[in-house]
Amino acid sequence: MNEVDPKTLASPYGLDKLAIDHYAQQYHDLYGVDTVALRQFNAYGPGQTAGDYSGVISIFCDQAINDGPITVHGDGGQTRDFVFIDDIVQANLKAATTEQVGEAYNVGTGTSVTINELAETIVDVTDPDSEIIHTEGRSGDIRHSEADIAAIQTDLGYEPTVSLHDGLERTVAWLREQ
Repeated sequence: MNEVDPKTLASPYGLDKLAIDHYAQQYHDLYGVDTVALRQFNAYGPGQTAGDYSGVISIFCDQAINDGPITVHGDGGQTRDFVFIDDIVQANLKAATTEQVGEAYNVGTGTSVTINELAETIVDVTDPDSEIIHTEGRSGDIRHSEADIAAIQTDLGYEPTVSLHDGLERTVAWLREQ
């Protein structure tokens, strides 16, 4: 998905994210405020703990570290672009110092993995006795999500630096320290 693709909203969360983009654009257009909207895809990393509103990575890691089953909603064929917190910080720093104001940029890795692949990688990283189980899919869950990061790469010089495997190792190490 690139920045100019039509937006199909599947949830109130998606509506909120789109509204923030529009607010930033309006403040730029109406008041000359230097804004840059960053559309962060599935962010994760140390500091994120499992809970009702957390991302799938923190939930899966928590389940695996505690030797519970890793619970995949649906068939696990859904894809997501997971971006480590260090790369999110890099994008924010570049956005804070750019002259490309009034724009919106995707922040991700430009690659996606299936939820099944994510669960298997977490099993590899945590080495638990956890099994991967599947439950019913969730209403409003989109099937595929992958950031097109060409614009942020070209305009801001952003390049993702942390692989999913390395980011998961760092996240799991932090969780085990808690």
